[in-house]
Amino acid sequence: LRPPSRIAAIAFRASTVASASLLPHLLRPAFLQRSPAEFGFACPPAVEIFFGSLASRPGGSVRPQRAATQLVETELRASLLSNSPVASRARIQSSSAPGSSLWLVPSPSLLGVAPLNSGVFRALCRHRLGLPLRPSAPVVCTMCHDRLADGDPHGEHALRCMRGGARTRLHHAVRDELFVLASAALLRPVREPAPFASAPGARLDVAFSFRGQTALVDVAVTHALCTAAIPFAAALPGGWATGYEQTKRDKYGHLLSGDQLLVPLVADSFGAWGCSAQPLLVTVAREFARSRGGGALEELEAYTRLNTIVMRGVGGLLLSASV
Repeated sequence: LRPPSRIAAIAFRASTVASASLLPHLLRPAFLQRSPAEFGFACPPAVEIFFGSLASRPGGSVRPQRAATQLVETELRASLLSNSPVASRARIQSSSAPGSSLWLVPSPSLLGVAPLNSGVFRALCRHRLGLPLRPSAPVVCTMCHDRLADGDPHGEHALRCMRGGARTRLHHAVRDELFVLASAALLRPVREPAPFASAPGARLDVAFSFRGQTALVDVAVTHALCTAAIPFAAALPGGWATGYEQTKRDKYGHLLSGDQLLVPLVADSFGAWGCSAQPLLVTVAREFARSRGGGALEELEAYTRLNTIVMRGVGGLLLSASV
């Protein structure tokens, strides 16, 4: 953007000309050296507002101001990522993954979504921003009772600790919410199936019909900022959740037979889903909405319920680190 003084001067013109026509004056030349096609515009050259024309807004569904905002935000995001430490890039990428932030903006219309309490919400906000949960000082982990010299101010140990049952409760909460949503969607799910004849003791979390196959869903919630995860998480949104899916394939892939389809349902500690989870969640949300005779709002409810369950559990782990 232009310097603030320049923007202030331009603002005096806003009362007499269309706001869209101000954009060429507000944006730096680097932004103007783009074709309208890059902004998603389907308009003739005569109305290329980014090249200095004061012509009217392009017709149809084109929204020049939204396109300009998206362009500026994309540039700023690219600059932020390129100038941030790798751990910060991992946090930014995970936090910007599709559906990872639904817990932040719960709608009163989504009656099936229980709100987060204030303590969990504050802890999650600090986690998302990379802020400490408390001052550094020696402390004992409330779950494994290990002594932590730095006090685990950011909750890194709490999100990795496998003792105390908190992570198991989080896993079960996500599994149970998926089962409830799939049941409401009339997908006839089975909880904790034992689907492998060659390994009768191997149990997954939920099974139901999915695209003509039997989806065998195995749930996991993993921390995006552990040492092994950071390179994956920093590479793309949901990168570590997608990378962790291979753990599930290595464990169960060789046991599949017939129409069985293994679907790792992996979320990271910022709410990002892995690639394998996304088609499954689309189907569950769509069928959930259809069974209720609804549409986009009911689909949003299904996505939000799962995301909020994940983040409520992550917030609980973080609070255990800040006691």
